[in-house]
Amino acid sequence: MVYSLTPPASPGESWNEAALYSFAGNGTSGAEPSGPLVVAASGVLYGSTTGNVNYSGGNGFDGTVYSLTPPATAGQSWKRKALYSFGWADGPAYLMMGSGGVLYGGTAEGGANLSGLVFSLARPSSPTGAGWNETVLYNLPISGTNFNKAMTIDKNGVVYSTSNETGSNGGSVFSLTPPATQGGAWTATTLCNFPNQSDGMDPNSLVLGSGGILYGTTSARRWRPVRSCGPAPEDRLSAESVAGRSSSLCAARRLRP
Repeated sequence: MVYSLTPPASPGESWNEAALYSFAGNGTSGAEPSGPLVVAASGVLYGSTTGNVNYSGGNGFDGTVYSLTPPATAGQSWKRKALYSFGWADGPAYLMMGSGGVLYGGTAEGGANLSGLVFSLARPSSPTGAGWNETVLYNLPISGTNFNKAMTIDKNGVVYSTSNETGSNGGSVFSLTPPATQGGAWTATTLCNFPNQSDGMDPNSLVLGSGGILYGTTSARRWRPVRSCGPAPEDRLSAESVAGRSSSLCAARRLRP
């Protein structure tokens, strides 16, 4: 479900929840909404579902990207429109908007190497066009693990994202630089590798600060309970130790250009 929370008229009162749209999970409306919503200046919401399945019969977990347009009159229904449907794997786990209203996202599966991919969705050339146009910007390598729900973009259109761990690979942060000419290939560059637990694993968030510095967090999985935080690397901003059956050590990092 997509919902809104409106602040109360008087301080101390409860916020007002309103259901904007409910997913039927029937292969036409999508299922399992995931990742953050994108809010356009017009008030239109953009989002994604990782599944597009009829649970009574099933038609594959292929996912969708959709928009929700607010009603002209308060209290009326929001209008959902399917912008793109993925027919080869789970839908996007993350979605964001760049310049010109282009949507960018990533999937944890599918693509040329079945390891996920990063894509863009551009509006149709005609306002009455049926669907948005997908462009695959990058196929994650088969040895480079899967896209991991983190993405940001800078003023030059460079996309930054992360991959999660598989086996001995603890994940990575990488950039995608747009081509000099339209239609050319995007250039992928690995900015940071996380080879082991002591340096963190599974980078799972990413934001861009001033000076081009990237900030993110990792979640290092442990087979034994972690009782305390050990010595922190110089670039570690904070760390939290969590005891439990499958405890984790979370660390914030910064990457300088």
